Amino acid sequence: MAETPIEESTPRSEHHRRWILIACGAVAVLVVIAVLVRVVTWPGEPRPADAPLAELPSSVADLAANEQAILQSVENERRSVARAKLAEVRQAADTVLAGLDELEQEGQHWKSQVDSLLTNDIGKKLAANPQHLKAFDAMYRGRVPVQPFARNKRSLISVYMEPVDAALNGEAALFEPESTLLEQMRTDAAEVRKQLEQAREARGSIEALCRVADPTVQPQRLAPTLENALRQLEAGYAAEQAAQLAAVRDRVEQEYREQLAATEARKLKEINAAQLARREAELEGQRAAIESETKLIVTQERLKRLRKLAEDASIQAKYQPFLAKGTYVIGQRTGTGYQPTEPPQPVSYNTLVTANVFTDLKRFVSAGCGRGTRTRNDRPRWAYPQSEEDWEKYRAMFEEFRELAPIWLDMGLLAP
Repeated sequence: MAETPIEESTPRSEHHRRWILIACGAVAVLVVIAVLVRVVTWPGEPRPADAPLAELPSSVADLAANEQAILQSVENERRSVARAKLAEVRQAADTVLAGLDELEQEGQHWKSQVDSLLTNDIGKKLAANPQHLKAFDAMYRGRVPVQPFARNKRSLISVYMEPVDAALNGEAALFEPESTLLEQMRTDAAEVRKQLEQAREARGSIEALCRVADPTVQPQRLAPTLENALRQLEAGYAAEQAAQLAAVRDRVEQEYREQLAATEARKLKEINAAQLARREAELEGQRAAIESETKLIVTQERLKRLRKLAEDASIQAKYQPFLAKGTYVIGQRTGTGYQPTEPPQPVSYNTLVTANVFTDLKRFVSAGCGRGTRTRNDRPRWAYPQSEEDWEKYRAMFEEFRELAPIWLDMGLLAP
């Protein structure tokens, strides 16, 4: 395949072009000198009849051939330099890709060796020791997800290398890549090596922690898994943070009260009203921020707890009269004009609202027990309460259902 012309795009290429122009000028000067020498060979005399007239064209042709050889040599040199620099960039990119391969393999090791601790017996041993549990939590939460990093880095390198590969494969003109591209590849390689070292160090630390776990501890079948222990630990951290925020709020309020008392003692009339208003606004803003953050933490923890309950199959099983698919419509009479739901689907949330199931305990129990609907109600039904203990059980279920129903609606387990 014939090579295509080299693109003039770098300072080095401009330098080569100047040298070519100089070479061409030198050749032109040599041609002129040769002509003059031939002309002055017979000064003031007629040219001999037997003079070799072909010598001048032959000399010019030789000079032209030399000029072409010089140009070709310069061009070949430029191509060699460009190809060598492109190959260097490609090799640097391959080094980055090899590092990404190792990093992704390290991610697989983490998944198979570390994530498995969340549910196996070794993890239960770690969960049994509070110090080991906290150490594992710190290392596990501090890990860096390697898969997204590797995926993004591969995409960038693919973009960088597309013109380089096209030039090396003869699909595009050779060019000298910018030095910043090679530096970028080397920087990426260093970054990948650092990520790989950190990932291996984190996994090695967890493996070391597993080796020092108490071998005398025999995890019971019902002992909490490491995953559950981490959730409890996180809840404890949230409670501690909420307590700290409450303490800060109390301290700010105490400072506020003390400042007001001191201000009154120094005579409020002597204090600039604007400064006092600004200080009060700052304190009010601090209190509002603390209260807002505290409420947010409490709300987030409550939503996590409710979501966990809503996703629990055993909890869902308790409310099958509403979650199971069926054609019976709660609140409709089953006589003339009754229109069942087709196709079968869970109970409609709006229907439950209309039927006062969320506000009236007796309506909730009646709907769940299917009272007066046995002829057409194809949904599961509870046993009707026969004692005060039964009513207490349904009262607790009533409160729980009111909290979980909006989440089940969002999950699609209740129809709109």
